[in-house]
Amino acid sequence: VAAKRVGLTLRPHLLNPPPPATTTTAGRDVTADEGATIGSSQLSFLPKPGVAYAAAIIRRIDPSVGVLLELPPASASPALVGHLAAAAVMGYAHISDVADEHVDKLEKRFKVGAKVRARVIGHRSLDGVANVSLKPSVLDQPFLSLDELTAGMTVQGEVVAVEPYGAVVKLAPGVKAICPPLHVSDVPGRTTSIKVREGARLTFRVLSVDHERGRAVVTHKKTIIKSELPVIADIAAAVPGAVTHGVVTGVESYGVFVQLYGQLRGLAGAQDLGLTADQTPADIFAVGQCVRTTV
Repeated sequence: VAAKRVGLTLRPHLLNPPPPATTTTAGRDVTADEGATIGSSQLSFLPKPGVAYAAAIIRRIDPSVGVLLELPPASASPALVGHLAAAAVMGYAHISDVADEHVDKLEKRFKVGAKVRARVIGHRSLDGVANVSLKPSVLDQPFLSLDELTAGMTVQGEVVAVEPYGAVVKLAPGVKAICPPLHVSDVPGRTTSIKVREGARLTFRVLSVDHERGRAVVTHKKTIIKSELPVIADIAAAVPGAVTHGVVTGVESYGVFVQLYGQLRGLAGAQDLGLTADQTPADIFAVGQCVRTTV
């Protein structure tokens, strides 16, 4: 009769697991038990995918398998240190992720105690370890996930499809964005452009990032891309007197609706449009027009 075995663990995060994370969606609370699709299975002490380390320390080399590294918070990207736990966490680089070229002998290329650059590409939640890559091609990517995108960021992307609802743009492996028809051209009312075509690699600017839906919206309007005015992406930044660029999304007899960054929308009343007595908003403004606005 074959012997029966039971596997045990001494991992602290499994012995004393944190309470299930709760996320609100569709008007109700969803716990981590339900929400693998929401991403709540990721352990809170592990760094998010995309976090880069300038001096990860090699702690163990497993020949033909991979490298175990210590990821000290002090060596993380300066902008991301505040999001990390105070204590160092461990990361593991599989042999296929240690270099862009094929590597046969890990022990000849790496030494225990050496410091290397590393970037988080995923998690091994059961082990409480981050999956990391040492590949220069991954380390040099401007971002690897939506978590690293912010409104106002200028990005490079490849148009992978042009659909009636907009252009689908690949910003990085696994990261795509939508460029709505209203944002493919600087010309008001034009919803297509010979430049925005499948296979074209172009410059865009991030308008908004929806982490819950896992998508980003970008613009190809040159006026917005080249704008040096402040990015107003939330109501806290929309202080009286703030000036930024926006895009007209609606023209009515009583005023003009303007899209800013994020989810912000504004209304400029007819009395604030600088119209003469015989002019209407439709005489001066059109949907898709870039405008300079003051809160």
